[in-house]
Amino acid sequence: MRRYLWQQAEGLRHAYDAHRTPLDLGVVFPALCGSVVTTGPEDMGKWLRPTCPSCDREIRAHLGLAECPPMPGHQQGRWR
Repeated sequence: MRRYLWQQAEGLRHAYDAHRTPLDLGVVFPALCGSVVTTGPEDMGKWLRPTCPSCDREIRAHLGLAECPPMPGHQQGRWR
Protein backbone atom coordinates (compact mmCIF):
# COMPACT_ATOMS: atom_id res chain seq x y z
CA MET A 1 0.00 0.00 0.00
CA ARG A 2 1.29 3.44 -0.90
CA ARG A 3 1.44 6.22 1.62
CA TYR A 4 1.15 9.75 0.24
CA LEU A 5 2.32 12.85 2.06
CA TRP A 6 2.33 16.55 1.29
CA GLN A 7 5.47 18.69 1.20
CA GLN A 8 6.07 22.37 0.53
CA ALA A 9 8.39 22.86 -2.41
CA GLU A 10 8.91 25.71 -4.84
CA GLY A 11 5.95 27.69 -3.53
CA LEU A 12 3.26 24.97 -3.56
CA ARG A 13 2.17 21.97 -1.48
CA HIS A 14 3.07 18.90 -3.53
CA ALA A 15 2.04 15.28 -2.87
CA TYR A 16 4.58 12.47 -3.09
CA ASP A 17 4.87 8.75 -2.46
CA ALA A 18 6.46 8.60 1.00
CA HIS A 19 7.69 5.03 0.51
CA ARG A 20 9.86 6.07 -2.42
CA THR A 21 11.33 9.36 -1.29
CA PRO A 22 12.48 10.34 2.22
CA LEU A 23 12.52 14.14 2.32
CA ASP A 24 14.80 16.62 3.96
CA LEU A 25 15.89 20.16 3.20
CA GLY A 26 17.42 20.39 -0.28
CA VAL A 27 16.14 17.01 -1.46
CA VAL A 28 14.92 16.81 -5.05
CA PHE A 29 11.81 14.64 -5.33
CA PRO A 30 9.24 13.59 -7.93
CA ALA A 31 5.78 14.92 -7.07
CA LEU A 32 2.61 13.13 -8.12
CA CYS A 33 1.94 15.90 -10.65
CA GLY A 34 5.04 14.84 -12.60
CA SER A 35 7.17 17.82 -11.56
CA VAL A 36 10.57 17.25 -10.04
CA VAL A 37 10.85 19.81 -7.23
CA THR A 38 13.30 20.76 -4.47
CA THR A 39 12.50 21.58 -0.86
CA GLY A 40 14.31 24.78 0.06
CA PRO A 41 14.73 26.79 3.26
CA GLU A 42 11.93 29.14 2.15
CA ASP A 43 9.52 26.17 2.17
CA MET A 44 10.10 25.06 5.76
CA GLY A 45 7.16 25.78 8.07
CA LYS A 46 4.93 27.15 5.27
CA TRP A 47 2.06 24.68 5.69
CA LEU A 48 -0.58 27.07 4.41
CA ARG A 49 0.92 27.37 0.93
CA PRO A 50 -1.44 26.75 -2.00
CA THR A 51 -1.91 23.11 -3.01
CA CYS A 52 -0.62 22.06 -6.41
CA PRO A 53 -3.87 21.41 -8.32
CA SER A 54 -2.27 18.64 -10.40
CA CYS A 55 -1.01 16.82 -7.29
CA ASP A 56 -4.49 17.19 -5.78
CA ARG A 57 -6.06 15.58 -8.87
CA GLU A 58 -3.48 12.77 -8.90
CA ILE A 59 -3.77 11.90 -5.22
CA ARG A 60 -7.57 11.89 -5.47
CA ALA A 61 -7.38 9.53 -8.45
CA HIS A 62 -4.96 7.21 -6.59
CA LEU A 63 -7.24 7.15 -3.54
CA GLY A 64 -10.53 6.90 -5.46
CA LEU A 65 -11.84 10.27 -4.25
CA ALA A 66 -13.97 12.75 -6.21
CA GLU A 67 -12.27 15.77 -7.75
CA CYS A 68 -12.60 19.11 -5.99
CA PRO A 69 -13.99 22.04 -7.94
CA PRO A 70 -11.35 24.55 -9.10
CA MET A 71 -10.31 27.06 -6.46
CA PRO A 72 -10.70 30.77 -7.19
CA GLY A 73 -7.38 32.42 -7.89
CA HIS A 74 -5.69 29.31 -9.36
CA GLN A 75 -4.37 29.56 -12.87
CA GLN A 76 -2.07 26.88 -14.28
CA GLY A 77 -0.99 25.70 -10.84
CA ARG A 78 -0.04 29.11 -9.45
CA TRP A 79 -1.85 31.75 -7.43
CA ARG A 80 -2.42 35.06 -9.14
